[in-house]
Amino acid sequence: MARLRLPSSPEVRAPVVARALHAIAGSDPGFDGETLVRELPIRFSDCSRALANGDADRLRNWLTPDLFEQWQRGQAFQGSATADPSDMWVEDARVVWAEHGPAEDRLVVGIDCVSQGEDSLSAPTQYWVLVRAAGSKTQPGPAGRCPDCGAPSNDSVSFCPYCSAALGSLRGWRLQEADDEVDWYEGPPLF
Repeated sequence: MARLRLPSSPEVRAPVVARALHAIAGSDPGFDGETLVRELPIRFSDCSRALANGDADRLRNWLTPDLFEQWQRGQAFQGSATADPSDMWVEDARVVWAEHGPAEDRLVVGIDCVSQGEDSLSAPTQYWVLVRAAGSKTQPGPAGRCPDCGAPSNDSVSFCPYCSAALGSLRGWRLQEADDEVDWYEGPPLF
């Protein structure tokens, strides 16, 4: 059963998403939604590998504390496409919902994957809910360096290989929820 509940019509969602992204950028001049979406496939792959390998250090820096605790208890990502990175790649990523609230900023992103099975292809979509505290600012680190430990880094990784800190425009955003389904409803946005 899907826990996410969103308006089904892109025409209904689009102005709400645009206003929220504009408000996030207004309070955080370093926020770039397009760069964030471009970096999602790398983060998805890195997160999937970390889940498959049980890499708690990386996951601690990417998941919300509640989701990390659920993962440690074996209650998160069971049977999820995120948890099985073998023979899977990201085809597309997009923001399907955004909120700029007094307590937190919230993005729901659709990540379209393609997975190669023994005899067939499948195309699961993962919906990730990314959150960060209200008033957070995108902090660019020194070029080619991890902002936490100063170790060399590059654009092809989303975690520092030395200290496991999150890197890139997704730094500061935490995965709060990953779902394979959304309850799409007809009508105006519900807040």
